[in-house]
Amino acid sequence: MGLRRKKVNASMLANVQRQKRLLWALEHEDWTVEQWKRVAWSREARFMFHEAGGNVAVRRLPENGGAPEVHQSSSGILADHVHPFMNSVFPEGTGYFQQDSSAYCSASDCVQEWFEEHDDEFKELTWPPDSAELNPMEQLWDVLDKQIKSMNASPLTSLEELKNLLQASWSQIPQDSFRGLVESMPHRVKAVLQSRGGPLSYVPGGLSIMADGSSTPL
Repeated sequence: MGLRRKKVNASMLANVQRQKRLLWALEHEDWTVEQWKRVAWSREARFMFHEAGGNVAVRRLPENGGAPEVHQSSSGILADHVHPFMNSVFPEGTGYFQQDSSAYCSASDCVQEWFEEHDDEFKELTWPPDSAELNPMEQLWDVLDKQIKSMNASPLTSLEELKNLLQASWSQIPQDSFRGLVESMPHRVKAVLQSRGGPLSYVPGGLSIMADGSSTPL
């Protein structure tokens, strides 16, 4: 038919997402490092004690139905974990909780109402969509994942063992890694402004993750 194949380098970010990223960067352009240090970061991650490729089949009795059980609502998690943490770390009420917009439950009405009810205790830091590379937690999860894989630990047999391994590995991450990522936030915001909300080819203040799970600043 006379058609020719041509390779096109296209951005995966839609225009509306780019605009939201740019607007967010403009709103936080003047934030200082000290302000970023008052942020409690969040980002979902998945860790398994056995590898599972593709879909996972679950057997259930007919009387149990087909839907998985939900043990706790999103607002319940916020009340049981986020609230006491923020009160402990920022008792003067100057903290911000970064709300990861990639989480399914983050935009639910009950969650937003919960944040409004506690606005006098800490503020909600909204997050632009499709901006994982701006979130320090994204790189810390990578550090934790590779650190665990490098330990050659015995096969895990329970969620409790997985939890203990994650906590032990997390405590071994150097504080400089945390500190450096937070201190790089003004540079990350500037990079978003320079790209006009587009994807970043380089993340300022990122971490280079070594084979043994350790990390060094890029």
